[in-house]
Amino acid sequence: MKKIKKKRIALLLATITTLTFNQKFLVHAYENNYNSEEKLWLPDFTDNDRAKQLEISKLTEKVNLNSIALERIKNINSKQIIENVSPAKLGDEIVKQGDTSNFSLEDNSENIKLPSNVDNSQTKYFPNIGSQGSLASCASYATAYYTMTYMTALVNDWSVKDVSGKNIDSKIFSPKWSYNFINDGKDAGAFAYQNYNVFKTHGCATLADFPYVGLGRDPKNYREWAKDENIWRNATKYQVDEILRVNFNKNNKPNSFITSNKDSNLDDAKRLLLNGYILNFYTWFSDANYKQISNDPSTKDDDSYVNQKAIYQINNQGAHEMTIVGYNDNIWIDINSNGKVDDGEKGAFKIANSHGPDYANNGFVWMAYDALNKKSSVLDFTNSNARQGAFLNNEAEYVVISKKETPSKLVRFTMQHDNRKQLQVSLVYEKNGNKQTVVYSPLLSYSGGDFPLDGVNNGSEITFVIDLAHLEKELNVSLSSADKIYLQIKDNLKDDKVAIIKSIILVDNKGHKLSPELISKNVEINGDSKMFDLGQIDNSSELYLQSPEISTDKTLSNNGKFNINVSVPPNNSATKLELFENNVPIETKDLVRSSELQNINFDMSDKKEGFYTYFAVLEDGNGKCLKSEEVNIIVDSIIPPSIKISPNPNKVDVEVIVPAMNNAKTLNVYMDGQKIVNEELSVRNPNEVKKSFVLYSLIVGTHTFWAEVEDENATISSQKVSITID
Repeated sequence: MKKIKKKRIALLLATITTLTFNQKFLVHAYENNYNSEEKLWLPDFTDNDRAKQLEISKLTEKVNLNSIALERIKNINSKQIIENVSPAKLGDEIVKQGDTSNFSLEDNSENIKLPSNVDNSQTKYFPNIGSQGSLASCASYATAYYTMTYMTALVNDWSVKDVSGKNIDSKIFSPKWSYNFINDGKDAGAFAYQNYNVFKTHGCATLADFPYVGLGRDPKNYREWAKDENIWRNATKYQVDEILRVNFNKNNKPNSFITSNKDSNLDDAKRLLLNGYILNFYTWFSDANYKQISNDPSTKDDDSYVNQKAIYQINNQGAHEMTIVGYNDNIWIDINSNGKVDDGEKGAFKIANSHGPDYANNGFVWMAYDALNKKSSVLDFTNSNARQGAFLNNEAEYVVISKKETPSKLVRFTMQHDNRKQLQVSLVYEKNGNKQTVVYSPLLSYSGGDFPLDGVNNGSEITFVIDLAHLEKELNVSLSSADKIYLQIKDNLKDDKVAIIKSIILVDNKGHKLSPELISKNVEINGDSKMFDLGQIDNSSELYLQSPEISTDKTLSNNGKFNINVSVPPNNSATKLELFENNVPIETKDLVRSSELQNINFDMSDKKEGFYTYFAVLEDGNGKCLKSEEVNIIVDSIIPPSIKISPNPNKVDVEVIVPAMNNAKTLNVYMDGQKIVNEELSVRNPNEVKKSFVLYSLIVGTHTFWAEVEDENATISSQKVSITID
């Protein structure tokens, strides 16, 4: 990178208007003027909700330390203690209630010193603070945007932000995915366990696939379901293994069960955070009491947190879901305002909220350990009449996610219905004449409210994709041991709103077909149910006819030469491959069955200028055929320009060369993403064209330049060149 010195910006050729953007990070949308504050809060958590939560989750009995924890504590414990601990794998360190199999993993755990603070929000796995906007989607935001994003990134060792610190949407999970499945089509809130159940059944879609918009005035934002099969299929890759709870009052004390920052009731949560987990909790938020963190004169470990905001008392109003990302035993909150460090005043959890970065401490807030108590343990403090222990049922929830192979067998079906609440979809396992049914709940089990299938438009259809492994997990069976597997679809009301099934087919995790079309025409279901035979699902190496993939080394060729590659999946029953150009077969290859992926290349040359469409077809010995996707290529004698930047003490010289015999009609030159030159060119000029420009007094910093030429068919760019002005 070249460097020259200068301070101001001026352009001889053009004036560039620089736009200054607000750098505060919000997620996709934020609505400042709420129609009603009440609608932002969660509904009451009923006894029925508690029963359902207990049904799908397990209570944590003990937390062993994993390798993440040991790396964090190695400098505060002796080498001998560390060497005597056998770290569990991520996901295997949790001992559930009634399970004693993991108790022996860590015999010396009582000798281990835990760090005084942990902050998982500072890792590469945690996304930027976001905002739920004016939707009552806090539980979906906490579980999808924060927990699913963080835990999936942790397991896969992903960074969820790019080098500039911006979220990478393909690695951030969408609250809209789960919220819109479980809210019955109303913006009235939902609970963490309901979101987790969606993730366990069908995974979660990313923001790149299914963007979140937090504007409550548009029902689409809380009612719409995804229609694209790719979104459904991609979501199956990101599933939750287990839903767990951690209790902060193991002895069931009625009022003050946490009395210090070393209280054993905090140990499980601290160990989980130390192991790299984050936790979600239901609380009451709208009337919480705050103080600024005070400076404990006996330690310097709290100095950087002084004056940050902390919640010290929760009052029973405005239910909300939040996320614990860390803890700090050094923090002092002067709860009784006497200016002295009293028992019960030290220590707090670090909480991520979903109200944007302007809330509290850049979107985070501290919550005193003492706030978890029904009655404060701090002497000379008067509790409010509405005081409530901060965590519902004195618990927080979390999930275990493991790195696993993507689903290999899925059923894809296209359906239309104008009232999705009338629908129920199940998978049926048949063995020796006995059938076992697993309802695909909560996604497709009379859910979503009295709205069209996509939540918005009458006549809408959705192509769903369901992981057949869900049947294996629920029934503890193998798909290959079944005599038959069925897809069952029910409509529970005979009326003018009819379920129309348009297609059913088996696919793999890339969308390749694993079966022929399983219905020959549309099937209507009205007030009854139908079962569709998916056949015998074999997980062995038996051959299937699977569709090929097609790719090209370039989508624009300026000399009529390019390469087409066709990938034939392994264990394929295909015996012949045909390549089509503009719907005409041009190449045929005989295939030999192989357990390996086969890549077959076709070199194209001397193609005249124009548009070309290619696809491949595989055929087996029974005459069955499967087609690939299509690739499009433009042959156009448009040749990329070159750009040369020559910095001098008082100016920068820019030279662009456009090669001869070029189809390009226009030349554009860019600096830092803004167009500074736009000139017409002579088409197919027999001579090389040189264009020179001079820029004066550039502002201090790095500047990037490039040139591009374009015609009516294509645009092609030079390489980018950067310089730094000191």
